[in-house]
Amino acid sequence: MKKDDKANGQQLALVSKGGDNQLAPFKGDAFEGGSGSGSGDSTETPERKERRIRDENLSLCMSISQFFFFLLFFSTAMLVNQSVATSRMGDHIRKKLNPARFPLTTIRDTDDMYDYLEQVVVPALLENNTDTQVAEQTSRYFTPIDVSNRMLGPIRLRQARVRLKNDCQVTPLFQQYSVSCYPGFDAGTKSQDSFGPEDKYKYTEELAGGTPFSGTFSTYEPHGYMFNLATNTTGALEHLKMLREDVFMDSATRALFTEFNIWNSNIGLYAVVQVVIEFGPSGGVFHQIEIMTMTQRQLNAGGLGSEMDWLAFVLLICVMVFVVQFILEEIQEIMENWRSYFFDAWNLLDWLNMMLLLIGFTLRSLLFADAGNANIGVEQLTNVDVFQTLTSYASDATTVRVLNAFNCVLLWGKVTKYLRHMPLVKDLIRTVWAAFDLFLPFLIMFSVALLGFTMAFNIGFGDKLPELANFSTSLVYLLRAFLKDVQLMPVYGITPMFGAVLILLFYVNMMLVAVALMLAMMADSIFNGKYSEEIKADVAEKAFWHEDEPIEELYRTINSTVARYTIRYMPMVYYYYVKHLKSREAEDASFKLDSLEDDEKMAIENGNTAGSWGANQPAIDDRSDSDYSSSEEEDNRPTSEELKRAIEHMSGRILSEITVVGIEVKSELHDVCERVAQMQMAVEELTWRTDKVRSDQELEMADAEE
Repeated sequence: MKKDDKANGQQLALVSKGGDNQLAPFKGDAFEGGSGSGSGDSTETPERKERRIRDENLSLCMSISQFFFFLLFFSTAMLVNQSVATSRMGDHIRKKLNPARFPLTTIRDTDDMYDYLEQVVVPALLENNTDTQVAEQTSRYFTPIDVSNRMLGPIRLRQARVRLKNDCQVTPLFQQYSVSCYPGFDAGTKSQDSFGPEDKYKYTEELAGGTPFSGTFSTYEPHGYMFNLATNTTGALEHLKMLREDVFMDSATRALFTEFNIWNSNIGLYAVVQVVIEFGPSGGVFHQIEIMTMTQRQLNAGGLGSEMDWLAFVLLICVMVFVVQFILEEIQEIMENWRSYFFDAWNLLDWLNMMLLLIGFTLRSLLFADAGNANIGVEQLTNVDVFQTLTSYASDATTVRVLNAFNCVLLWGKVTKYLRHMPLVKDLIRTVWAAFDLFLPFLIMFSVALLGFTMAFNIGFGDKLPELANFSTSLVYLLRAFLKDVQLMPVYGITPMFGAVLILLFYVNMMLVAVALMLAMMADSIFNGKYSEEIKADVAEKAFWHEDEPIEELYRTINSTVARYTIRYMPMVYYYYVKHLKSREAEDASFKLDSLEDDEKMAIENGNTAGSWGANQPAIDDRSDSDYSSSEEEDNRPTSEELKRAIEHMSGRILSEITVVGIEVKSELHDVCERVAQMQMAVEELTWRTDKVRSDQELEMADAEE
């Protein structure tokens, strides 16, 4: 995969002639070259160099073909695994659990949680209606929630609790008092003590299939106080009534997980659902519905046995065969040139890509083994009240999808590496690529400035806005603001003066200056690619030797091979083909000659009718060779009319540029005036508030004196 880098690294000779850098004719016996000959000689003949460049071009063409075949297999495998039904099923379940009549955001305490379970969860999943009756007529197994979807087991409630902590009072101000409290959830404060009537609610550890959940207030283990609801409406409501009476949830509750599994029998799709309600120690409540889907083909090889399932599995195996081959090539390249191997960013990107593919394939293989041993849904066929945890399998399937998504970005990003050698786009790609020499320093400057603004917004407004509560969320918020996805006006509304200054600095530095620098880097790269003599000479020399032309070399090789076999086996066909080509060349040459003669006659006619200057000139055909050569320089001088038109054209272009600059200056001044007006409004608001506070203080002092 790196043979193209070797080809690009070959140094071509430039010779100086007459003070100008020109291409050497390379017709001699030998000239100085690099190490391209492979024999260790310091000289390389033109014939050997042509042979070496031809071999490198063909090798590069083979690498390009191999990579694009790999990209085709990988992209097809990923697209085959995608299904619209997964997102539709997730939306269907989410609408059931978050209806408009009782949205999830209305839950503020444990009493609201009981109401939500009774009025939303139980009717949505266990209600007996026409759809469930039709589904029961189709099959008596599992609990249907509609015509197509069934529950694997019951609904499970899992609670995370904390222990009561004594002596929570603030010292030394309240040291004479004794205050108890329920702290936040962590490994040191979590409770494992039984509670309830006769301590019937006991702490239970999840044996298999569970994964930790990272929430807003804490990270929760898959263990806790668990209770399974009945699989019918009446029994589930009676269980909830009992839990309310037994005070299953109270001030010690820090999170409640409502968990259940759904299986779609039509397409073999699983949905692992968690409704998470976190009760923070400060009184805040966080709501989240997490739905992780997985198909049958993600749980076992071949899925349901359809053609598409087996095609997805075969494509996955083909992708891994390519990966193994690429790894062997990389190892061979390391053994050949290990000193400079790791200084090439493409090599590091290749290893990252292959490691992610190997990790994804390993996780997929382990998921096949674990899901095969788990016998998903087998026990529920005989006992619907048994809950089976599938969170770990769904989490592994989601991780594999995320890794594949990241690999798609890397692989399609690597396409630009090979587009540099394509005939139609190589000049554009190389020009854009040259801009990356300045992009890395710019990226460092941009990152440093962004980190500074992130800390400023987090420290200044983190206690007032949830989006700026910590460093990571503040960074995401500012990146969204850079893309104009969110508004910064809430910051201005909290503290107008400080907020206005901070917003103005962020806008000027991160949007105006940063975007202008990016455009300047691209313009500089385009200018250098168009006017740099060194780049022109390098491109001309490569074109002379047909260097870095893998596609063209393949065409030339195929053309010469076809011609050779045609001469050997069908000489008459080749004779008529060559004759046809020569006749077409003759016709083209005759057409060009006729065009030149017509242009010359038109020039003579225009010269004869151009006025006194043209009339006093002799005809071109009447001039002698000596007269024509002596007056050639004088004839090339522009006339006064031509000079006037050129001056007018140049003046128009200058005026156009001045107009564009004036418009840009007016636009920037308009933006600055808007910012100044906003700051003036902020100052007026602050002055009004200060006067109001002063008047209130004066009234209070007057009342106190009376």
